[in-house]
Amino acid sequence: MLSPVRCLARITQLTVCMCLLSLPLSAAPTFMAASALDSASEASSSSRLWSGHSLGSILDGILAKLQSIGNGSLSGNSGLRAFSDAAAQWRMGKDSTIEDMEVQADDAIDIGHNFTKTRMRFRGGRNRFNGNNDLSIKIRTKNRMEKMAGFKEGSGMLKHGPIIGQVFRLEQTQYYETTTDGRKRVDPFVMEMDYDQAEFETTTGLTELQELLAGCCYLGWLNIGVDAIFDEFGDHLASINDKWVNAIQGNFANWDYFENLGVNRSDPLSLKEAGIIGLNMSYDAYLAGTTTIRGANTKQAGEFWVGDFGVDDDNNKMWAVVDHHSDFATVPEPAHYGLLLGVVAVLAGVARRR
Repeated sequence: MLSPVRCLARITQLTVCMCLLSLPLSAAPTFMAASALDSASEASSSSRLWSGHSLGSILDGILAKLQSIGNGSLSGNSGLRAFSDAAAQWRMGKDSTIEDMEVQADDAIDIGHNFTKTRMRFRGGRNRFNGNNDLSIKIRTKNRMEKMAGFKEGSGMLKHGPIIGQVFRLEQTQYYETTTDGRKRVDPFVMEMDYDQAEFETTTGLTELQELLAGCCYLGWLNIGVDAIFDEFGDHLASINDKWVNAIQGNFANWDYFENLGVNRSDPLSLKEAGIIGLNMSYDAYLAGTTTIRGANTKQAGEFWVGDFGVDDDNNKMWAVVDHHSDFATVPEPAHYGLLLGVVAVLAGVARRR
């Protein structure tokens, strides 16, 4: 079975061929006089292929079909898939550490492919609430449109990419504050997720480092405040029209640092546009060092800074320092989807002008 990227590459090749085939069957030599060119154009105007449909309308139809797939209208399911019952639960007391707690998805959660299931692990963090605070993790599989997230209408095509692996929802019984876009503030912690290299390669022909430098590889958070779907209490509900962005874009602490640089909560590429690139290192190397996304010597060894994130491509892991409970997954790459859709859109525009 072809991956989405390969399928779309085939579509792009087809549209290029369609453009070439839409040229007059007898092209006029460039040295012909203007009058001869006009005559040749008139004579060949009825000789174009697909005479009943303009090329622009055909390409517009292809673009609409791709967006329709991305929006889920062809998926048989226009909403998000349901989460499992709690896959893991822990009871935390005051000052309890959550370091090294972990859970991995299994066939009860997601079946139907040969990729290794995602493992989520806490690498650091501590509960500061008084009394018992129960932490639970639920897992779901992704929808087919989340595999092609860059096709969602209104996403701006290049604004976000597909997710790989499974989706993890973190919940606990006590929070400092909650927001209508689904974020629930907790004590800072470090989350790490692994990913299957083969599944990663179904989404891109680039390496993790190339994607990271392009601002396209990160631990993701589902921002459910993008659409306008609310529950009876006025809070946003998660839907397929929401957007996967960088997990650190949901943080409370240190958000003023990012905001002052022009970062927003709805566009993951706003981080790169602000000059913020994830760290190409393991979490262990990060913790032992003094480098953050702000530069060298910006933290003490043995500490973490809320807002840092990185990719350990040697061990197929993505990690982030966050302070909110939400839905999380690994996001590898948006560029190919936007590029292919962009090609179709540009060709459609050219065909209409012809």
